[in-house]
Amino acid sequence: MLTLLAASFSILLLFYAYGRIQLVDDAYIFLRYAHNLARGDGYVYNAGAPVEGTTSVLWTLSLAAADRLGLPLERATEALSLAAELAILACLWLKLYRERFALAAATVALAAPALSQPWRLAIMMGLETGLYALLLLALLLALPWRSSQRLRTLGLGAIGALLFLTRPEAALTLALVLLWLVVFRTGRGRGARVLGLALIWVTAIAAVTTWRLLAFGEVVPNSVIAKSVPLGSLLDQAALWPRLRAGFDYLRDWAAASWPQLALALAGLLVLLRQNRALAGLLVAMIAPTAVVAVVNAGDWMPYYRLLAPLLPLAAVPGAIAVHAALGSRWLDQRRAGARAAALLGALVVGASALACVAAFARLEPRRAFDRSSGPYMPCYTAVGEALAPYLGPSALIAPESIGKIGYILPDTRVHDFFGLVDAHIAHYGQMPFPEFTFGRFDYRYTIDQRPDLFVFHSPYHFASLNACLLYTSPSPRDR
Repeated sequence: MLTLLAASFSILLLFYAYGRIQLVDDAYIFLRYAHNLARGDGYVYNAGAPVEGTTSVLWTLSLAAADRLGLPLERATEALSLAAELAILACLWLKLYRERFALAAATVALAAPALSQPWRLAIMMGLETGLYALLLLALLLALPWRSSQRLRTLGLGAIGALLFLTRPEAALTLALVLLWLVVFRTGRGRGARVLGLALIWVTAIAAVTTWRLLAFGEVVPNSVIAKSVPLGSLLDQAALWPRLRAGFDYLRDWAAASWPQLALALAGLLVLLRQNRALAGLLVAMIAPTAVVAVVNAGDWMPYYRLLAPLLPLAAVPGAIAVHAALGSRWLDQRRAGARAAALLGALVVGASALACVAAFARLEPRRAFDRSSGPYMPCYTAVGEALAPYLGPSALIAPESIGKIGYILPDTRVHDFFGLVDAHIAHYGQMPFPEFTFGRFDYRYTIDQRPDLFVFHSPYHFASLNACLLYTSPSPRDR
């Protein structure tokens, strides 16, 4: 019965996901890094300029492997994202099946990611969101349950190491998980296991950080530095409060978009506080760091709340616990129901999923099924890049307002980044125009000093500042 349920939701997720695909511009930054890595130029955006402009080493390596195999990178990105979504459903189904959850509770848990539009679309943007969500869920499911006593410490260590390779803020999550283990799992001879797990995670974090220092001279990715305010400015209330307000607005809007799943998750946490405080503490330890980082980061400019999207599969677990506790007698569990009732319920579940698939297609925009949508300016960058390709050599330097798609179309052309994601100077010394601004930083005089051969804009935001710098530096008539 649960197998039918998982299959139906997987089919539903397939149609929903491939019905609306929108790779954001930043996804193409990953693709350019992956392409350069696969062809032997190194972990770089511009050849010869070692700057870590992506937030996820593991996602970049996965895409580089796909490129090395000769797979089309855009399609490979979509396939890997969908694979992460389906793997999340599979992990939830396997755990609920082994723990003998009521069928209604399993339905709630599997429906949470499959039917949440912000979550589905955030996963399919081409970023590391799905991979991070999968590893977070795997760590949550492996730690507290009865089966975790038979799980090798090496397996948990590998999950934690991969989590840090996927996003650097995972170090905060791992630290809180270790604290949870010390509080709830050091008795009955388990102290050695906890110590071994801590050693694996600390070694992995130290190794990755050492590589960053040697390769790029930084302890975190340059893209993180470009989007973050200096730690000292957090003491400045004029900079701190607007940023926190923007972050709490981001958190509120995400909660409003996912309120059914989060309301059930809150009910499940209340149940766990009475029945299993250890599991309740673990959920809080794994959810809190991501939420805090999103608030301090003032949210994100990308759609669908991609910073908070990885938390929804975690919320599915207490949501299922809430429904399971409310049922009490497990009247929907196939082990207690008759074969006829179970078959009827299975037919209803599969039929409802099929109808939902039909409804999903009916609501799609008028275009071919499995066609990809794009942002309003992405086709322009594609057209500009293809038109310029025959005329720009490796020595050319362009300065587009968005570096992703055009940089992917022109893999051998040097690209200057206005926002500093792939430029260490701007990331460290550039100015943030507003305290809550999350695109990156600016240094227009530095940009002019690079003497780009071509500027490409999709908004009028930069014109006045660039012209002011040109007038201040008194360029030659040719440069004007």
